Amino acid sequence: LLIGAGGMGKTALAGKRLRGLKQQDYAVHALSLRPEHDWQNSVKKMASLLTLENKDKYQDDLAAATEKTWLGLGKPKIDENKRAASLLSLLLQQHQGKFALLIDNLESKQDPGGQHDISDAALKTWLNTALTLSNKGLKLIVTSRWALADWENQHCLPLGKPIYTDYVAFARQQQLPAVFMDNSARLHQAYVVLGGNFRALEFFAAAVGDMAAEEEQEFLQQLQQASAKSQTDMALDKVYRYRTKQEQQLLHRLQAYQQAVDMDGIRSLALPEIKQAEQKVQQLLAVSLLEQYQHPTTGTEYKLSPLLRDWLQQQGIPVPETDLRQKAALYLLEQWDKDLKTDWQHCLNTHQALHDSGLTTTAQRFVLDWIVGPLNNAGRYQELLSDWLPPLWEAEDKRTCAEALGQTGKQYHHLGDYDTALDTLKKSLLIQQEIGDKSGEGTTLNNISQIYDARGDYDTALDYLKKSLRIQQEIGDKSGEGTTLNNISQIFQARGDYDTALDTLKKSLLIRQEIGDKSGEGRTLNNMATTAHARGDYDTALDTLKKS
Repeated sequence: LLIGAGGMGKTALAGKRLRGLKQQDYAVHALSLRPEHDWQNSVKKMASLLTLENKDKYQDDLAAATEKTWLGLGKPKIDENKRAASLLSLLLQQHQGKFALLIDNLESKQDPGGQHDISDAALKTWLNTALTLSNKGLKLIVTSRWALADWENQHCLPLGKPIYTDYVAFARQQQLPAVFMDNSARLHQAYVVLGGNFRALEFFAAAVGDMAAEEEQEFLQQLQQASAKSQTDMALDKVYRYRTKQEQQLLHRLQAYQQAVDMDGIRSLALPEIKQAEQKVQQLLAVSLLEQYQHPTTGTEYKLSPLLRDWLQQQGIPVPETDLRQKAALYLLEQWDKDLKTDWQHCLNTHQALHDSGLTTTAQRFVLDWIVGPLNNAGRYQELLSDWLPPLWEAEDKRTCAEALGQTGKQYHHLGDYDTALDTLKKSLLIQQEIGDKSGEGTTLNNISQIYDARGDYDTALDYLKKSLRIQQEIGDKSGEGTTLNNISQIFQARGDYDTALDTLKKSLLIRQEIGDKSGEGRTLNNMATTAHARGDYDTALDTLKKS
């Protein structure tokens, strides 16, 4: 646990330690906490590091750690200790006992008064579990402004004042104003007064750049009488006060983004009267109020300095209005829809932004459109049942609710819990029939048939498939019709009626080819080969497989 005031280099030291561990063949993962972040999102990020085999094991452990509740009456309860032990142990095993975890900015999840206890119960459990795994190779590095009462002293490293030569090197690296760097006495005085605080030096140099000598000395005297935290805040206050009104307005509005965005994202939030946004951004970068990053597809991106974000909140400067936060969330969604960003982290950030800004219906739709599919394909059924689908069961939009219940039924089907799967799918079907959602009804009838098929009740399965087919033909759902015909063929094949199965597959194949469904075409050809093989027609089976 690295302890010290903001700007004392905790994160830099932690990063240096991680680089050293990487050289020792450790796999490393870093998480930066913020007050608005949900720890469970951090858990999802860690789970995404698992191999496919370990993801399956984790899903099994997650199912065992989940207390099943009656569907629709609340989110299932998870034993966080078991969940943490499973995920961290699997990551250790995956990397031969060499896994390092950095949790930065822990103070954002600690109570500011008293013993500075961790306010997030789940996070506290994960930290305690991680400590118990340290004897198995796990390296845990945590940074915070405050110590933890229940951590032993040998696990804590308070950061003291850095040596002067390191301070000078930092000042040169940050390219502070030449008028400041060329005066060694001035730099040394700042070092003494600021107690070696790196970030305070950045803000101080920016603040005094245009000050007269007397004003600068008066400011230094004020800083000398302040605590380390207050020094940074006072220097930051000076930098902020010297910004133009338009620059301040831009900073206020950029609070709507919790992650870095490109210049188009900044322009989308800028007021019409804020002219030359690009120039304003460069001026704010020069005084460390904005931070700059590089993204492989969108290029240069910008983010509000975390210190400034905290300071703005402390000053009582309100967070942006709901409409502005929604505008920011919709910009992230636009980037996703245009495939400008396709990484999983942006997907999670977009969902979080939509949810937090009150765009609940859009956020729920985003889960169904973009999150359920990848997790389902990855076999993360239990994660869908415990984390993603329950909030959608009570969605105001009936279509969303029905689809979420349908997806829930599919996950239980994958897990082999056919009774729960069938009950859930029937609830979905009732809603779809109530609201007249013919497309959804056809899909759900098809999914219900698969439960009866898995149980060996082929007659009931075929009845449901025929109902589904009639609806899909009625509404012109060619894709659904092709899928249903394919499923019908499997019933006839299971009964040994290979001729009817093959005829049905040929109908499915024609539809797949007509609509250009290459994936479906391949699956249908494969099923045709299986049917030919079952009949003993090996030459036809081989030819069809080659086409597939």
